[in-house]
Amino acid sequence: MRLFLFLLCFHCSSLVYSKGIVIADEKEQLILFGMEDSTRVIEFANDLANSYSEVILHLGNEYVFRRGNIFYDSIHQANLKHFSEALKIKNVQLYLWFLDSYGSVSFQKIFLQHRNIIDETRGYLDRLNLTYTGVYIDLEWINKGAMLPNNEQFEAVLTYLEKSFPTKKIGYFCSLIDSEKENDRRGFTWKKLKNHRALPLVMLYIKDGGFYVEKDQVVPYLNENRLSELQAYYAKQKWNVCVSLSSAWIVKTDKDAKSLHVNSNQLGQIKQKIQPIDKFLTAYYSIVKCQIQSDIQLTNSSLKSKDELWVLKVFTHWLQPSYFEWEYFSIQEELEIR
Repeated sequence: MRLFLFLLCFHCSSLVYSKGIVIADEKEQLILFGMEDSTRVIEFANDLANSYSEVILHLGNEYVFRRGNIFYDSIHQANLKHFSEALKIKNVQLYLWFLDSYGSVSFQKIFLQHRNIIDETRGYLDRLNLTYTGVYIDLEWINKGAMLPNNEQFEAVLTYLEKSFPTKKIGYFCSLIDSEKENDRRGFTWKKLKNHRALPLVMLYIKDGGFYVEKDQVVPYLNENRLSELQAYYAKQKWNVCVSLSSAWIVKTDKDAKSLHVNSNQLGQIKQKIQPIDKFLTAYYSIVKCQIQSDIQLTNSSLKSKDELWVLKVFTHWLQPSYFEWEYFSIQEELEIR
């Protein structure tokens, strides 16, 4: 609750460079939409409207209105309606995101049920009489681990989605790059997908791209040159882009660099035990080299005083007005190394 109340006022004093924001933190959404007093939900929507013109809200992975999901009960559903109505008053477009998978196994599970999932979700949305502009899905790396490509199955999902929501905009998160061959391998045959009404939202996530060591320095695979190439290509294709502003915490060894998972509860502890000793700047991000002053115990790992900790921070000034930002709650729990 303390974190959420802080978040409500964050953007009021922040510069925003993009048109859209993605909301996808289930823990924070459970708190927010579970409040019996809808005032906070409406304040949250109004706060978003001060900064953004489009919002993508994650509902869940599959049957999003069943038990075990955020919007299963009547309170969460009622607040979802209050949220949509508050955004409508402010002329903010709301997109609802469901159908979420990673890899071929989870994709096949969804594919076998996708018609039932879409039908059930559409039925709930109609009964709730929600105001929304469109829907998004996120079926990532659908050919990873697959014996056969799932490209045609992905198209089938889009086709049924377009049929089921004939008056709504349709979008899909995807990892398209500037290589038709690689896109096809990942599950996205663009020469066919471009004929669909559904539009891609290309994910440009520096942190998720991974890191390597070059000349004793930690460098992201999505480095400055690569980001410049992709940004130009996406603009040429007129694709929508979603940029992750999440920082990364990287432990460097002699041969490689491993990204750590750091939650909000651990940030304060880490800040007290590290000392920045060098900083490398690019047009897109900075990477700070830190000295660990004493051992740090994390949930699934530990940092020793002999380790090197590097911190990536993504800048915002290069974002285009048409971009989306990932993700509202994660953006605001970032620790800034000073």
